[in-house]
Amino acid sequence: MAIAYYPISTRAATLIAPMDPDFGLRRTDGVLLSVLPDIKMEQDLLTAAIVYQDYGCFKVNGGANSAIGGFCGGAEGAIIESIVKQIGGWLAYRDTLSETGVWDIRETTAKRMDMRAEKLWGSSVVLQALNTKTNFICFGVVSIQSGPGTEFYLTELGINAIQGAINGANLYIARQNRARTNASQTPLGSEFMAEVASATIKAGVTRKEANKIIKKLAEKVNGRPVENGPDDIRECYDLVYHQPKPEYEQIYAKVKKEFRKAGIPV
Repeated sequence: MAIAYYPISTRAATLIAPMDPDFGLRRTDGVLLSVLPDIKMEQDLLTAAIVYQDYGCFKVNGGANSAIGGFCGGAEGAIIESIVKQIGGWLAYRDTLSETGVWDIRETTAKRMDMRAEKLWGSSVVLQALNTKTNFICFGVVSIQSGPGTEFYLTELGINAIQGAINGANLYIARQNRARTNASQTPLGSEFMAEVASATIKAGVTRKEANKIIKKLAEKVNGRPVENGPDDIRECYDLVYHQPKPEYEQIYAKVKKEFRKAGIPV
């Protein structure tokens, strides 16, 4: 199984140090070389990109997403910026995998759920453009405001999974956007995303049908208070036996029922 090096320090020496086919990064592994905010490139990342290109690793662009309200303004500008970041990541670092799409800059501190149509539409446009016009491997931006163990957490993950499936994107981490130590995600979140994406594909849901389904599901959470969930995932998930606690299991069953009712046979 391949791994990708997620650097904390972006100094060239730190980025290159783990390269070792026996005890470190193999040639079948990868490294995260992201385009910085405002579409900036960094000299140390350029150095690392050249070395890793010669070594043979794949490279991941974790910064090819764009925020509404950020450098390029509204949803339309964010769409353009996201696509440019992906192309720029390939030109500068030879990134071939990317986390891409559109989110809202207010999400990390928002007290109320933001599931507006323009954000979902923006990500859809970006993924359609990249998947039909390029050979990049994309994974959809997962912008989750609620915490694990809650109904909204699973609902947001499910919506992202539908969007990824119909737009040709791979799934990304099931983590709350505003990460909290030991309280940002549970294995159940990732499992639910995989279930929803698979059900969407098997059912042959079209993009037009998915648009109606996503709107219906988003209306239930949009504008409502963010649900943070427990301060420790062990309160809702049993890490020893790898299963949700009874209350979380009930929430999971409820959300699955709502998705089935909306048109996703999960």
